[in-house]
Parts: sequence; C-alpha cells; structure tokens
Amino acid sequence: MSEIPSDITYDILKYLPVKSLLRFRCLSKAYCSLIDSRDFINFHLSNSKNTNTNRSLIIAQTDLQPCRWRNNKTYTMNLDCPDHQLVEFEHIFSVFQGIEPNYDDHLRNLVIFGSCNGLIALYHPDQGMSLWNPSTKKQQKLPNFWGSDRKIRSSDYLLDGFGYDPVSDDYKVIRIRTINNKSRNRSRVMVYSVKHNFSRRIQDFPYKVRGDDKRNWGTLVGSCLHWIVSEPDDIKDRLIVSFNLEDERFRAVPIPDVLKHEEYLLVELGEVGGCLSMSTDDEREFLVEIWVMKEYGIIESWIRIFSTYKPNLCLKSLLTSHVKPIGYSKTGDKLLLDVNSCNLFDYDLKEEEENQTSPYEPDKRIRRIEILGGWIKWDYSFICVRSLVPVNLNPN
Repeated sequence: MSEIPSDITYDILKYLPVKSLLRFRCLSKAYCSLIDSRDFINFHLSNSKNTNTNRSLIIAQTDLQPCRWRNNKTYTMNLDCPDHQLVEFEHIFSVFQGIEPNYDDHLRNLVIFGSCNGLIALYHPDQGMSLWNPSTKKQQKLPNFWGSDRKIRSSDYLLDGFGYDPVSDDYKVIRIRTINNKSRNRSRVMVYSVKHNFSRRIQDFPYKVRGDDKRNWGTLVGSCLHWIVSEPDDIKDRLIVSFNLEDERFRAVPIPDVLKHEEYLLVELGEVGGCLSMSTDDEREFLVEIWVMKEYGIIESWIRIFSTYKPNLCLKSLLTSHVKPIGYSKTGDKLLLDVNSCNLFDYDLKEEEENQTSPYEPDKRIRRIEILGGWIKWDYSFICVRSLVPVNLNPN
C-alpha cells in the first residue's frame, strides 16, 4: 500500500461496499488505519450519497403480537440491484436482549425512531435507546436522558427524532412528550448530544399533536426533523413543523393553499431525493397524491410528482390511505412506494401520463412488487445507507 499514493487509494476504496472494506481491514495495519479513519468514513459516505449507491431498503416488524400475516422478522432489499429481491436480515430485536413484549400497551413495544448516515436509532421502554449500524454490526446504548418511563401515561404523545448536525459535527436525539387534554396542554422537550454525551431541556413544544398514533418519529430532511401537528387553538388545520438540529428551534413549514381545502387530508411525511415530501388523500376524488418541496422552505417550490386513483394501489376502501415514497431508483426514473405498510409499488416517472376517465382504469405507470411470494405486514420501511459510521463519537 505504501507504493500507492493515498489519493488513488481513496479513489479506489470509496467505491467498494462496506462488506468488502471490513474484510480489507485485515490486509495490513495501514489499510485498517485508513479504513477506520474519520476522513475516509466521511469520504465513503459522501460518495455513496453522491452516486446514489450503497442503499438498502429495510422492512421491520417490531410489534410482537402474534397474527397470521406476521412472522416478526426484518428484511432488506439491496437497491443497487434491479430485481427488488427481499431477503431476511438480522432481526432488529437482536440489538436488545431479553425483551418481554406487552401486548396491551402501545408504549411497551420496540420503536425505530430514526435512520441517518447508516445509523438506526431504536427505543424500548425496558432497555432504553440504542444506536445500531447494521452494516458493521456495532451498537451503542444511550443513557436515559428523558426521565422515568413510569411517568409516561397512555394518553401522552411521544415524538422522537434522530439526525445529524453538520455545524457541530454531532448526532442528536430529540424526545418530545406532550400531554393534550381539555384541562391542560403541556410539553417537555429534551435534546441529547451523542458526541458530548450531554442532554438538556429546551423550549417547550408550541404545537398540538393530533391523531391516533401516540408515537411518531420525525422525518429527517437535511438537518431538520418534521412532524404533522396542529395549532393549539385550531385542531382541524394540519400543518408541518420542523426542528432544526443546528439551532434547535421549531418552525412551521409552509403548505400550498391548494392542499388546505377540506377534501385534502395530509396523511404522511417522507424524504425522497433529499427533499421533504407529503402524501395527501383526496377522499372526494378517490385520489392519492405525493408532493415534494424542491427548495426547502419555499412554498412555491412544492410540486406534485405522483397522482393516481386508489384502486391502482390495491386500495378499494374509501378510508384514509397511507402512501409513502421510499426513494428513487438508482437511475432516478422510478419511485418506490410503501402503501399501507403491506405493499410495495414501482412508479415509472418517465412513462407519459394518460388521462383516466374512470378510477377503475389501470395506471400503466404503476407496478406492484411481489415480495416473498405472498403478503406480509410491517411496521417500518426506510432506506438506510450502508456506511462505516461509528455508533460512538469521541470529540477528541
């Protein structure tokens, strides 16, 4: 290795998958030192993002309640391969030891509350929070910075989030606990720094959490986490609130006026192509749509990238439907969709749009992906870049 210039070595190694790099650590001390260096880890991660490679779709079942369509496993799909083959993955419960599920309490099950730069953030009330890199098989337990779980009531809402602050070069965890009832509305917001192993309480959460889902994890776009909330005095109006990990402040994200009509329901937030997305359900027209904010914070930059009638997504019910974009294909010509956490679809962005006169005419741009030869139900689906990022950061 000493005969090869370091810049050429970098250029060669940056294109290799993590699995190969971990093997090459055994070649020599020099290779091990290079691959383990923070500069190379960041270089490899940046190259993966720029080339849209080293991405895995992870599908996880975390609710341990037994039922006929669940087998409580975790699956992965290599998005660098065109065949969309799901394979069984190391189960996400292996990060924790001795989990005893409580089938009657929504607060007692394992929760995935974030994915960033190859790290997955998990929480279980009996064992706390942990960071896990599924590529390197490394994990790190985080300290309890939010207080006693016994004080959390079934009526409380928990908003968790995990992401990277590029200004301080630090990964941060946020937990928002809100109590919404007729007699009082209050919140407690804690932020934890992984780099400095330090937590603190910040400004209260100025919005009202709504919906049946008592737990929600923030959608990460850049260095901002996002949730769907309401103004304290207007629970009918939905809005998007962001939390900037850099300055640790909450802000409202503008929504186009066309989506503020009563027939539109803001159902799901997502991240696609580095942009914030929102999925809407037009119950009057029997349509589901996906909008993307091309320039962050600019209301005029919202554009619609997807629109179809519900039957094209195997949605025969008039009830609210959850359609979430997972990401673009490697070439950028297709959009991968998670529909109601039980179906995956490909949407061809280059296929010309045809005017459908009936909701029951097929949309040729949409293709259902057969998974595992049948039908399964999952709790989480998200893209995780395969990286060498360590789970414990040392400021020195």
